[in-house]
Amino acid sequence: MARDLHADLNTAKNTLHEDQPWLVLFDVFVTDLEVLHLVDNETAITFGGNSYKPFPVGFEQLEESSSGDLPYLNVVAANVDRTISGYLESHGGLLDRKVVMRIVHQSNLAVTAIESTLRIRQVSVTEEAVNFRLSHHPFFEIELPHQKYYRHRCRWAFKGTECGWQSSQGGNASACDKSLNGGNGCNAHSNTERFGGFPGIPRRRI
Repeated sequence: MARDLHADLNTAKNTLHEDQPWLVLFDVFVTDLEVLHLVDNETAITFGGNSYKPFPVGFEQLEESSSGDLPYLNVVAANVDRTISGYLESHGGLLDRKVVMRIVHQSNLAVTAIESTLRIRQVSVTEEAVNFRLSHHPFFEIELPHQKYYRHRCRWAFKGTECGWQSSQGGNASACDKSLNGGNGCNAHSNTERFGGFPGIPRRRI
């Protein structure tokens, strides 16, 4: 689907030789409150009041369907210094977290050429790079009910946003057995208020 570009961006697109580049900005929502602002550029960029950190990150290919929807998109980020790996380990692999991708031109950072909000669907990690597979929410692929509800098993990812466990609460920092009162469960982690199970569910159907 063709896009109507701002006059400045249209000029930049048609210029054969120019000194200022196109930039891809990534907002990675680690949690609802913590956001990584990254740009594949040699220097930091300020956009929308946020400072985007120079970081080796980019996408392999951007395509559109006839309806203008984006298919799966592979985004690759450097992992040599283990910065991204650290976020993956402490936040459940960042699965289903929101990523906002914007393409802008350095000559006019007040205008966005393309903006798309996606979700992290798959993650693969090597010593050198992290590969994120992104897509829009697949509404027609959702299985209902979306979650299973258990009496004695927590449905939250350990140390994830919903779990909210902090090391200051005590307990085993490496794992949780997802139980309420088990030897390595929510009670052992002093986190019973965040237990994601439903003890009130009847044992038998009535």
